Amino acid sequence: MPGATVRLRGPAEQTAQAGADGRASFGRLPAGEYTVDTVEPGLVQASASVALGEGGHLCVDLFEPWGWTACVTVLDEEGRPVPFASLEVSQEGGAPYAAFSGDVQHAGLWTDRDGRATLRDLSSGAATVTASHGTRKARATIAERAPHSVLRLGVE
Repeated sequence: MPGATVRLRGPAEQTAQAGADGRASFGRLPAGEYTVDTVEPGLVQASASVALGEGGHLCVDLFEPWGWTACVTVLDEEGRPVPFASLEVSQEGGAPYAAFSGDVQHAGLWTDRDGRATLRDLSSGAATVTASHGTRKARATIAERAPHSVLRLGVE
């Protein structure tokens, strides 16, 4: 991830910013066990451990990992699908969610004509989905280990 801040902790502590190629480098490091992690808000947090020999040099390639996929179905009080319900997604850790089709980002997120939506590339952990249609609203938290959810819209 170009521009991301990377932190190195261990016998020596350093921070570096990833270049345009997504690489961050740390040089002239004493031997030992190190932890490397990203500290950039809005990115999926990642860390790794590494053991270096004397006079070590560490080069880190940063890329944002692909996340998990959730399937959401929005139904009304009588169990009928709600087409074109508006969806908002909040991810664990506050990472923003954006819906993409290839390289194109969608301006909004809605269910299809059958009341379904597929949320791709969610950050690790849980996500809270809020569906609304007119004056009706529903909220559900979806866990990565159980990525299918039905939201029943009711008047709030």
